Amino acid sequence: MKPIKEKACRRFRKSAKTRRVTQGKPSSGPVCRLCLQEPGDPEKLGEFLQKDNLSVHYFCLKVRESKS
Repeated sequence: MKPIKEKACRRFRKSAKTRRVTQGKPSSGPVCRLCLQEPGDPEKLGEFLQKDNLSVHYFCLKVRESKS
């Protein structure tokens, strides 16, 4: 009998986006939990909303809401 080869478990693999974020420079402040960007231009990203330990851009929140 041939030995059974174990396949790499996919659930433990990091996505490309996760790898990019973890390999990037550490953030100096709060980042949006949805797009992982720092507060930027309100015209482009919307108002940066913060409550307790959660931070999101207004437009990111609206896009996520419309997908639901």
